[in-house]
Amino acid sequence: MTAAGLDLPPAPAPRARKLSDHHALPLFRIPGVATDAAPLAIIAGGLILDLGEAERTFIYRCQDRFLAYTSLFDLRSIFFVAGDAHLAIYRAHIAAQRARFELIRRRTGLFQTAELSEPLYVGCDIDRMRVFACSGFADQWKNVDLGGGIALNQISPTYAALLAELAGLLRDHGRAPAWALDDGARLGNLAARCADKADYLGLVAGGHDLPSHVPTILVTANELCALPDFAAAVALYQTRSGSKASEPPRLFVKSTRNSSGNLAALVEPANFSTELERLRRALALEAATAGAGLDRQTAELRGEVDAAPCLRPLRLPDERLRAYKREQASYRQRVDFLVQAEVRRADGDSGFAGIGLSYLLSPDGAIAPLGATAQIYRDPDHKHFQGAYLCDAVAQGISPALHDRMLAMCWPYVGRGYHGPINFDARRDCRGKYQLIYDCNPRLTGIFPSLAVREGLYRSGIDARSVLSFGYRGEFVLSDLDAALTHLEEADLLCTRARTRGVVLLPNLCRDNGFDVHLVNMGPDEANRLLGGALGNLSSSALPRLYC
Repeated sequence: MTAAGLDLPPAPAPRARKLSDHHALPLFRIPGVATDAAPLAIIAGGLILDLGEAERTFIYRCQDRFLAYTSLFDLRSIFFVAGDAHLAIYRAHIAAQRARFELIRRRTGLFQTAELSEPLYVGCDIDRMRVFACSGFADQWKNVDLGGGIALNQISPTYAALLAELAGLLRDHGRAPAWALDDGARLGNLAARCADKADYLGLVAGGHDLPSHVPTILVTANELCALPDFAAAVALYQTRSGSKASEPPRLFVKSTRNSSGNLAALVEPANFSTELERLRRALALEAATAGAGLDRQTAELRGEVDAAPCLRPLRLPDERLRAYKREQASYRQRVDFLVQAEVRRADGDSGFAGIGLSYLLSPDGAIAPLGATAQIYRDPDHKHFQGAYLCDAVAQGISPALHDRMLAMCWPYVGRGYHGPINFDARRDCRGKYQLIYDCNPRLTGIFPSLAVREGLYRSGIDARSVLSFGYRGEFVLSDLDAALTHLEEADLLCTRARTRGVVLLPNLCRDNGFDVHLVNMGPDEANRLLGGALGNLSSSALPRLYC
């Protein structure tokens, strides 16, 4: 297969490698000298940061989401801190998280082999993007096994550079990690390239034996905003795509370098003007480097920082936050969009509207399915992702032909030298078939919490046929965990060693008294009923209705 501007080697028949559902480590590996040793883990949002979807405080805030999940995989996390005061804040909060985790273990009998382990702390000056030795660095790191290398859910240029700095810092303290840093830097650059939907569009153009993709065109923001009406948008779409299908009733528009849904729109004749105006305002706001737009962006970031228990006490000044948002705006000075016909399931079709297909690509060319997930959204237009439903039945509902073609879909990325987790999104059409929609995520996506919970349950002796995650940002707020566990137990809703169908709660550092909710061996049809009743009544924060 050859794509424009890319000289790929001849494509062999892709080799599928079946990994254990429970023991495969679905992460990027920056190997050390002992490939069988457990790696250290950096689970955060490096690629999101480097794509301009987040700013520099995200280095601190994103890692807070995943401590429990890393622990369920029996991995020790690396946390970046602003200094000694930040480290002390983390230690106090993590001690409280550990007590909550212990209470959950004691009440449920689950996760007895897992510990919410203390992270390894590394000072990180996010203004200069430099690492340094925070308090106790040498003592904390002196006996750590560095031979297993580093495991990451996302690799990016910034995080590859931070890893190189960490290796230098360790050498300065008498350690010499033999990490494959050159491969990390190459992978970081490649992941950033592959995350661009325009790159995906060009990569598979003219490819044979690939899964069905919805016809799609690339337009600039200026081209999109200049369209006078829906009819003009359809005419442009049909001309450029060469689609001979009937005129689509609705078009889906999305930015090529954004995954949050704020730069996406589902347009039709009745809402075209209002949705285009909303996109124009969103583009102007995200590109603002001064004035009221920058003020608003800074105020929103202030709210996010103040909501983060481990970051709020540092009282970062507004001027620093303003500088971070100004830098982030530089990524939004040129924005391109994909335009495609809406892929919509038929009325009455009970199949999942959207699915994610995740794979682990190995350096030797092997391709291992990580699982198919039904995507759970917090809006009926399926723009804003909320969580994942990991279930064998989702994969079983996909045709064998699509499974085979998805292996072929991975090959262009293998041919580039990409290895690590990768995810593709697909939507169900009116014929009950899934079409890919040019969303490639060269990272481990929202499936990670579900995979980690399933791993922890497996180690607890529970056959978790499905895990439905409501999110991983501590959206479920509980002032009294013990009372909540009692309420769930009395309602026969608490998942335990004896009751293998129910709710799993995990503490989350992202929010004061925040927890994540996972439904084990329960389907999406039960989720909203519980949110409207027993679960929703427990949380002091509003929880969204879920759409799948």
